[in-house]
Amino acid sequence: MKIILMLAIILTVACSTEPQERAGVEVLAYASDPPLTEEGSWKIEWPGGPISKWTAHVSGDTVVVERRGLCGDECAELHRIVFINRNSSLPRFISYTYAEDHIFPQKMTITDSLISGTVEIQDWDMNSVVSGQVGDGRWLLHDSPPISFWVDLAAIKLWVTIDPLQCLGNAWEQDWLASHDNDYDAYPRDEENRLRIFREFYEQQGVAIYETKVSIIYEAVCGACGCPTGERIHCLIDEADLPAMLDWGFVEEH
Repeated sequence: MKIILMLAIILTVACSTEPQERAGVEVLAYASDPPLTEEGSWKIEWPGGPISKWTAHVSGDTVVVERRGLCGDECAELHRIVFINRNSSLPRFISYTYAEDHIFPQKMTITDSLISGTVEIQDWDMNSVVSGQVGDGRWLLHDSPPISFWVDLAAIKLWVTIDPLQCLGNAWEQDWLASHDNDYDAYPRDEENRLRIFREFYEQQGVAIYETKVSIIYEAVCGACGCPTGERIHCLIDEADLPAMLDWGFVEEH
């Protein structure tokens, strides 16, 4: 019982603490071969499956690079590294957190953070590319292999989400029905075509959607048309398109 309680306390602290500067993490210039590349920083979820790429958010001098992906059939993962720009070749490291969101057998989030180690910076240009590698280090809860990051700040993108409603009542579904004689039975039920209709609708509104993913946020839902389907649609867009997507009912993913 004491061990379980201690673990619960650790997890609670890890999940709720704001990122703090880590004195035990050293920032160095990357001097290894071969050079880091954008493709080398991607994670291929499974052969022929989706590719998880790094994105970035910039607010003042704060630069957040992150990569979202999968850690199982019903598990989503997030890598998030926070830096402070110092107008030099090396930024100041603030934090590196890793989070797993589990759906089954129960909904649970586990968050870990790097407490010592090295971060090697290959590129640091606020008008272009930031890239580097987090080497072997010591984590609060688990060990993690080195991981590289690469993102072009000149083309910042971000994730937004929306929770669809039942009965084909969402804007993209209503638009499809309007051009198909309101034939509800003909509406595709497979995920690939549903996401295709979703993307095509917003691209017609002038929004470029680079990636789409679906996660399950509710295992059980009510049966009314105003109730959610239980799914959440995640889409990667240009930061410039955020105001339009917020008007459409999307929420920025943090």
